[in-house]
Amino acid sequence: MKKLILMIFMLILSSNALAEWSQFANNADKSMFVYLKLPKVVGPLYRVKMWVLSDFNASQRFSSFEYKSITAQWEFDCKEEKSRLLYAAYFNKNMSKGNTVAIDQNTSKWSPASPGSINEGLWKFACGMD
Repeated sequence: MKKLILMIFMLILSSNALAEWSQFANNADKSMFVYLKLPKVVGPLYRVKMWVLSDFNASQRFSSFEYKSITAQWEFDCKEEKSRLLYAAYFNKNMSKGNTVAIDQNTSKWSPASPGSINEGLWKFACGMD
């Protein structure tokens, strides 16, 4: 009985975790899909943090590892129209499942988004410009 209750509890938790991601965009050939969690205002009112999941149909290669998805936390500066990567975890399965194959905890430098890019769309969404 305890095992059944535990299994039901784990099923509810896993379905809730997936439900938090909302599909946001994909690239032209639909080989990559981008999902996000609702942004949160942090610090000054013009700074927003948001979790973004990038999911790939085929394995991607970076340095010495292969991955199929990335979960990353971005920070957006709505006043200066720029963003930076705060954290990224690379997974060997889709939707940030499987094993973590790499983690990047180095905060990147602030940079403006390229016009028409998915990153520009994320900035507009996070800052309420879309």
